[in-house]
Amino acid sequence: MFSILIPKSRIGVIIGPKGKVKKELEKKGQIKLDIDSETGEVQLIPLSENYDPLLFLKAQYVIKAISRGYTPQKAMFLYNDNYHLEVISLKEMAQASPKKLQRYKSRLIGTNGKARRFIETATKTSIVIMGSTVSIIGKYENLLLAKEAIIMLINGAKHGHVYAMLTDKGKEIKKAEEKIWLDPKESEEQEFLFEEQDLEEEKLIDKAFEKLIEKYDE
Repeated sequence: MFSILIPKSRIGVIIGPKGKVKKELEKKGQIKLDIDSETGEVQLIPLSENYDPLLFLKAQYVIKAISRGYTPQKAMFLYNDNYHLEVISLKEMAQASPKKLQRYKSRLIGTNGKARRFIETATKTSIVIMGSTVSIIGKYENLLLAKEAIIMLINGAKHGHVYAMLTDKGKEIKKAEEKIWLDPKESEEQEFLFEEQDLEEEKLIDKAFEKLIEKYDE
């Protein structure tokens, strides 16, 4: 059994309309989900004693991705061996300073979301900034490149320098990928992963941080 505490606002996303998402997650991961809507605790229980440890680990990452803001459909890309999840704690890097945390988020999002979209496009990854974390889903090499760009921006690098780095290294990754045959179905799935997510939740979270900063300044 594995237990994870997730934001209560994400409980409904995991359950889905009439429990449809929960059933799909259970079927795909061969698990039973025990969800406590009061505490936000989600327990993952293997359906069999002879469960597949790797599949069980993937199921954990899928639930974690949903808890960090991904849609269930995008989170389930993690059942594919080629895709990985990275969660970066901005709170730790900001040393619990609300002002630094908001500044980091602003640099990563950029004007009208430009910075995040550029990183996603250049690295072919999906990036979600929620609360005090920034999460990345993508193939391993692409994920590492996206993480490098994110750390550079957090450390104060100019956006132009980061974009130039991404453009150069992105070309190298693209050349390597062109040598690997990609069937139409996988190509279509990748396009879905890179679609822009609904930003409404992020906007609500940003408002909450603004209130926190106002309180901090009093």
